[in-house]
Amino acid sequence: MNQFHPKQQAAFDFTTQFCAAVAGVQSGKTFVGAHWALKKIAEFPKQSGIIVAPTYKILQQATMKKFFDIAPSYRQFYKEQKGEINLPSGATIFIRSADNPLGIEGITAFWVWLDEGGQCSELTWTVLRSRVSMTGGQIFITTTPYNMGWLYKGFYLPWKEGRDKNLSFITWQSTDNPYFSKEFFEAERARLRAEE
Repeated sequence: MNQFHPKQQAAFDFTTQFCAAVAGVQSGKTFVGAHWALKKIAEFPKQSGIIVAPTYKILQQATMKKFFDIAPSYRQFYKEQKGEINLPSGATIFIRSADNPLGIEGITAFWVWLDEGGQCSELTWTVLRSRVSMTGGQIFITTTPYNMGWLYKGFYLPWKEGRDKNLSFITWQSTDNPYFSKEFFEAERARLRAEE
């Protein structure tokens, strides 16, 4: 298995029911999310899970691309038209876009990975929580920080203020990723300063 940096490892090992890993671009958050999904598949070899991204385009170009880069053998079980990975063990991994959050209804899941969750609606978050309500399954959100929406008001603040013990919130910078180009970071910082 690839080495995680300490913040990635903390996110991967979370023990609460819900965790948000909020980090910069190219910080390795989707990488750790895909590894976490594979861990849950191993833990629940006969049970359903869900992988969600805000749009079909992000789902195909980023989330599932990273997942299949890490676990290429799973591609053969992917039924893209149905939005399912049907594993020989009996597990079904539902692959869903949050363009229509109500399209996620009707699934009982033992785990959920929500990639780029900060772009999703609060309804998506509500629907996903209901999908694990019977199983007590975990939900792992990986995202870049976008705005002061539901993830801030309904997740970060309750976590920070200690109002909800079911939440974990882990954050790191792009530069914490040892593979992130420091030259690019410095060039962008200089460019942004010049635009002020």
